[in-house]
Amino acid sequence: MSPFAAFSAENRIAAKMKTLDISASFLASLSGVSNTKISHALQGIRQLLNHEAAKVLDALGELEKLSAACRPIPVAYKNANVIRELLAAWRDKKFFVAVGSTEETATDAIQVE
Repeated sequence: MSPFAAFSAENRIAAKMKTLDISASFLASLSGVSNTKISHALQGIRQLLNHEAAKVLDALGELEKLSAACRPIPVAYKNANVIRELLAAWRDKKFFVAVGSTEETATDAIQVE
């Protein structure tokens, strides 16, 4: 095994997927890379092409930023359509996070950039 295998795109993808608690099918629907290709890459059957790995890693990067922006509120990455809408709002600078236990304490809205 190469000493660089730990830094392969596939291993980075697997680690990020575990941290975010997302499935290959969920990631496929957001990245545009097929579920089969992602699954085969994660199983070590076939590596992703460079442009495919870049698309998957870009999607994971957006999800990581979304999670960080919403802290301490956890984001459930289960409904790809809802997450796709959130990401579109984020890209359009129309995404805000307000955290508080009552309406009065949720006055500090954070615009996510």
